[in-house]
Amino acid sequence: MGLAGTAFVGANTVRFSSLPLLDDAYFDMLDNEVYAAIADAVLLPHCGSYWVNTGQIMYVGPGETAQVLHRDADNWWEYVRSAWPDVVDITVSAMIGHE
Repeated sequence: MGLAGTAFVGANTVRFSSLPLLDDAYFDMLDNEVYAAIADAVLLPHCGSYWVNTGQIMYVGPGETAQVLHRDADNWWEYVRSAWPDVVDITVSAMIGHE
């Protein structure tokens, strides 16, 4: 990732993926009516269906700097760049904090 990648994701941040393998509670989140309504409203006008892309726990460690404001759609930069400036929302992201 180099220095720029480490600065972006954090030097003192740990991520756990594959949540469905770790806890069945992940599936409760997928059944949440509020999350589904938001995703439906944002995504379905532009597609026939959608998938969950990533489920992850992110532990931001002590002293970590704030991550730069960004759009997760930049993970699909080829699409975003080709459709700019008329690009539609192709992803919905949510971070739920807990102390």
